[in-house]
Amino acid sequence: MLNLLEKIKCYIQSGNLLNEGDSILIAVSGGRDSCTLLHSMHLLREEFHLQIAAAHFNHGFRGEESDGDEEFVRRLCDQLGVPCHSQKCDLPERMKLTHLSAQETARIARYEYLSHTARTIMASKILLGHTLDDQTETILLNIIRGTGVEGLKGMLPSRNGMVRPLLCLTREETGKYCEATGIAYRTDRSNASVKYMRNRIRLELLPLLRKEYNPCIDQSLRRLGDIAYEESKFIDDWVNEIASRVLHSVSDGVVFMVEDLLSQPLALRRRLIRHAIEMIQGSDENVTFDQIQSFLDEMTISRNGVTWEKTLQGGRVRLRLSNGKGSIRHLSPQVSVLPFEYQLNIPGVTPITAVNAELECRYSNQFEMIRSSNPYMAWMDVDKLSFPLILRNRRSGDRFIPLGMQEPVKLKDYLIGKKVPKGQKDLIAIISDANGIVWVAGYTINDRVKITDDTRTCMICEMRYLVKSV
Repeated sequence: MLNLLEKIKCYIQSGNLLNEGDSILIAVSGGRDSCTLLHSMHLLREEFHLQIAAAHFNHGFRGEESDGDEEFVRRLCDQLGVPCHSQKCDLPERMKLTHLSAQETARIARYEYLSHTARTIMASKILLGHTLDDQTETILLNIIRGTGVEGLKGMLPSRNGMVRPLLCLTREETGKYCEATGIAYRTDRSNASVKYMRNRIRLELLPLLRKEYNPCIDQSLRRLGDIAYEESKFIDDWVNEIASRVLHSVSDGVVFMVEDLLSQPLALRRRLIRHAIEMIQGSDENVTFDQIQSFLDEMTISRNGVTWEKTLQGGRVRLRLSNGKGSIRHLSPQVSVLPFEYQLNIPGVTPITAVNAELECRYSNQFEMIRSSNPYMAWMDVDKLSFPLILRNRRSGDRFIPLGMQEPVKLKDYLIGKKVPKGQKDLIAIISDANGIVWVAGYTINDRVKITDDTRTCMICEMRYLVKSV
């Protein structure tokens, strides 16, 4: 046990995963991995001067067994003297609202709860119990689904306040840790179900690969992840440098000369297109390799004056080529312009049926992502908001102070200045509080709610349109 504890400690120190004096929230499901995480952090708390607390999310899928997990975690925390927070969620109702799978709904709800709890207790980091086996399964799962270098990296030890101190241990080692320390743990029966892809990989595919193809397949996949991570960092720096010369920002997207982009190596062309989409949309999610390659193929034809265009990302991004010029622009969805108004679930996800979208709001005291270029994400100082918040479209007489300005302007004049087509103005989602507009989605926040050096907690809002790709 001491060797394993030392291994965890060294992994934390070598990766600078925790700082002395951190206040941490540990996600504890009750399984052996999370129980190992909880117990090891309890033992290391004095050495790192940590303030620790635990959080358990009861998804309720297994009825009394799920309730038993919650009670078990509470008893374990009591034994260790660790403050414990828990919540039970009505996931079936959330599934009706979001139209997502059970696993995806549970994942989103769990992270929402962890983020909210961390904000409430002012924890600076959330610790997750993922192990080397989880890493192996993630990389293999990404390969099966079809991935580029980014997916080969797997899970990162630390990202956006989420820390994984057990990525240095296998499940076998966490089992040994629990046995050596006498820590009991719960077993989730759903982990044995092969109806889930990840479980099939763990229970069927990996054993076959170890037996028939490569007994060291786990080590090989992990090494692949390490190589992909380091090489991706190098390539990203290269792409950013070239993008600054080849891609040119405009009010609603990115434009470029076809010859400038085609002069780059093929690998960079693909990354530059993805980079451009991410610049205007904040994500390249749901953009496929075939779509990117089709765009590249059409560039050669466009040299002869042929016009080509395609809409991606659920109707939110349009790729266009014409007369040797290319553009990747953001589109507003074509939907009804009747007045709409919704009170927001905070934290949580609010379906916005009027524009076939959803708005997620969550609290955070991690500001690493504030520089994101996604126009449909906003960061606001919680202490400067007057709750409740509502989401609506524009109203006559709307005024606000755009970020960076000092005097209020009419929303109508602001949108004219941004050259928003007349037919699109009533589609723009606006969040307001008791004092007026705080965010014009896709454009800017009100200067009065901006993040400053004095900000203690921010609210992150993300608008996601659900229109299917064409």
